[in-house]
Parts: sequence; structure tokens; C-alpha cells
Amino acid sequence: MKLIQDDKQMKSELPKWRSYRTMRKLIDDGSWRPGERILGEEHLAKKLGVSRMTARSALEILEDEGLIEGLGRKGRFVADKLKVAPGIFTGSVVLITSSSEIIGPSIYDGMIHAIDSGIIHGANEAKLPFMILPQSNFEHFGGKSLIRSHPAGVAVTDELKINDIILKEIDIAAKGDVPVVVSNYSDALSGYDRVLADQEAGASELVKHLLGLGCRRILQLLPKIEGMFWINQRLSGFRKALKTAGMRNGMEFLHSHDVKRASTPEEFEEQSRRFVGVLVEFLSSPSKVDAIMTTNDVEAFYVAGACRLFGRTPGKDIMIVGFDNMWKDCQESRLIDFRPMATIDKKNHETGLKILEVMLARKNGQLPIGPQTFTIEPKLVIP
Repeated sequence: MKLIQDDKQMKSELPKWRSYRTMRKLIDDGSWRPGERILGEEHLAKKLGVSRMTARSALEILEDEGLIEGLGRKGRFVADKLKVAPGIFTGSVVLITSSSEIIGPSIYDGMIHAIDSGIIHGANEAKLPFMILPQSNFEHFGGKSLIRSHPAGVAVTDELKINDIILKEIDIAAKGDVPVVVSNYSDALSGYDRVLADQEAGASELVKHLLGLGCRRILQLLPKIEGMFWINQRLSGFRKALKTAGMRNGMEFLHSHDVKRASTPEEFEEQSRRFVGVLVEFLSSPSKVDAIMTTNDVEAFYVAGACRLFGRTPGKDIMIVGFDNMWKDCQESRLIDFRPMATIDKKNHETGLKILEVMLARKNGQLPIGPQTFTIEPKLVIP
């Protein structure tokens, strides 16, 4: 039973995963034959150059995958691959999403489900089966389902926080050579291939549009969320566009207000009044702003409501722009006569198609070692 460690990528991995990948490779290439007895933990640890506990952890992962089996005092043996039953994810593209609705391959709007739609579209084009796995049901399947079934790849499309269970299980999948591609701006997912909208370019386009409308006192309004680098991208685009135009820095404010979606006029007014507190210093001072760049189209509606409470008229004496190009689908559009002066189409469907492309490229060994980031150029939309 030979042990060879010739994979350059292994050198940068934790000992447990390096040991796992070494043994997994020996099983996959037939060096360790089905039914062959594996060295005891102590001897194996010496061969691998790791501690016994580390060797045991790596062996347990292989057991979880069904690639080896423990027979008590007889020791561990390489499993007969013919006896390893395929799981429901075998050869499928697994899509982990926050969406709980039915998703088809032809959705092109500004909502997150359009990314999911693009992935499904790409899977159909590649003639690959796919499984949609909502975050809310993820734990019911358990991590072993993903690992044992050897899917073609895993895509994660939620833009916000991913729970710890999913983080742990996609990490195990990735260490098992399953391609993982995400469309998520969280620092916690920086170790995977990512496909993201170019937030910096989007913010820059909005600034140029507002300057073209004659605006000179522009406020960039964003939420205060830790670990989301897209916020820094937006601020960077905002600052660079102003600098390029020869303007002094604009005004920036990171707020902690959590928008609660309104379904009635009363709820809408309540939420708009909450934004009054956020905007009071920018709408009532002598150098009050003449334009506001909001986080997204949803927030733009409430900011518009707050401006009206100050006696400002959106579209006339104050310009409000959004982001995400989903204003037509916002329920708030029934509660106030307003549309943003401009918004950004992040091309979500195109993002989904790119995720599938990157996943297959990673699977086929066509990408450099280490996580890669691909950006999708956004489009300025004038409603």
C-alpha cells in the first residue's frame, strides 16, 4: 500500500485535508484496491507525516463518504465501489438558495431568483440534472448526502448570511473535490470561486447619471453590515466617479435601520418616518443634498416617502436612485407614486449562467489553483 503526495495544492492545506486528499486520490486511481486492508492509524500517521488523531480524522471523512469501511478489530478496508449506493445528488448541480418558490430557466428580473434561474438554464444547456435545495430545508438532508453522492458541483446564491451548517457542509464538499461556486459577498465565502455583479461599476454609473442631471450634493446611503465587501465596492465606485468628475467627496452615511416591508399605507408611512431620522441632517441643513443613492430599489421607495415628509418632491427638487432594477416588482409601488430616477441591472440571469460555466471549468481543471472571482458588468437602467 503506497502513499504518494505530489499535489502542490496539498502543501497549503490543513494536515487533515491533505491526508484525506492523499488517501482519496489513492482510492480513485486504483492504487488502493477494493477490499484492501488499510494500514493501522499509527503506521498510517507516520507514512503521512501527521499525528494519529489527524490520520483518524481523515479516515473518518472517507468512512462518511462510504469509500472505506471499518470492521471492528479487523481494521479498515477500502470499500467495494460497486456497493456504494449513489445518492440523490449524484452527478447533479446542487443549488443552495434562500428562495422557496418554484424557479424556471427563463427569469430575467432583478430578484435573486433570477440567478437561480440562470443556473438552471445553464444546467439544461449542459444537459445536467439539478437539485434545488432551499436553505430552510438544508439540514434535513445532512452533510453526508452531499459528500457521498458526489454531485457535479454546488452553487450558493444567497447574497446575505449563510448559516454555519451550510458553511461546514460545503467546505467538506469542496475538500472532496466537488466544485463550489458562490454568488455571495460575505467574507466567510471568500475561499470559493465567486461570480459577482460589479458593484463598484454600478455605483459609478449612478453617480455619472446624477451629475449629468445637474446634481452636485449627492448622498450615498448604505446599511451598516459587517463582513460584506460589496459595501466597500459601492463606496469605492461613488468616490472614484466624483473624483474623476473633479468633485469633492460626496456625503456618505451607513445606517443601522432594518427595512420592514410594508403592505398597507399605514405601514409604509411608519417605515418612511423611520428614514426621516436617518435623513434629517441631510435634508434640513443649509447644504442639504439634492440627490440620494439608496441601497436598492426597495429602500428607494421609503427614502422617497421620507423626503415627501420633509416637503421635498422626488424627481423635481431631489433625485433618488436605486439599485437591483426590481422597482416594478416591489409591493411598495402600490403604496406611493414613485419610481427611481435610475437603477442598476446587475444581470442576475447572466450571473447564474456564469456560475454554471465556472463550475464546469473548475471540474474540468481549467481554472488556476485557488479561488477565482469573476465579475458581471452591470447596466444603467432609466425607468
